Amino acid sequence: KTIFAPRLLVITVGLSILPDLDAIPGILTGDIGRFHNQWMNSFVASTIVALGIGVAVWSRRGSGFVRWFSITLLCYTTHILMDFFTWGRGVMLLWPFSSYRYKPPANLFYGLHWSQGLISSAHLWTVLTELGFIAVVSSIAHYLFKARFTPAAQD
Repeated sequence: KTIFAPRLLVITVGLSILPDLDAIPGILTGDIGRFHNQWMNSFVASTIVALGIGVAVWSRRGSGFVRWFSITLLCYTTHILMDFFTWGRGVMLLWPFSSYRYKPPANLFYGLHWSQGLISSAHLWTVLTELGFIAVVSSIAHYLFKARFTPAAQD
């Protein structure tokens, strides 16, 4: 069964924001730093979540484990890597083996600064840079997909 582009977009965006679910208790308690960008931003967490979604789809449909495991792992891990390249306190990439916060040699993204509130005009720069990154990655993926699946011209 083919997934149509709008549905796939909603699914991939949903899977990509899973690492930020830990911000909800932070927002509710007024202490973002205590909850957000902790263990959910690790490769182990991405694997566990991908396994869970893969198993859930497989148990419901009897197939699709590899597809949904792969899609979830790609979306979740992309979010973690974007967080890694975002200005801030670093990402616990190797949790539970290490709680060290890894930082990149250069920041590509500005990120959200929660001290400026949930809604702030300063967040516009974050939205623009991340949308730009997504546009570049999507364009490359589209080009590669089109090149791979477009029949070669016949002589």
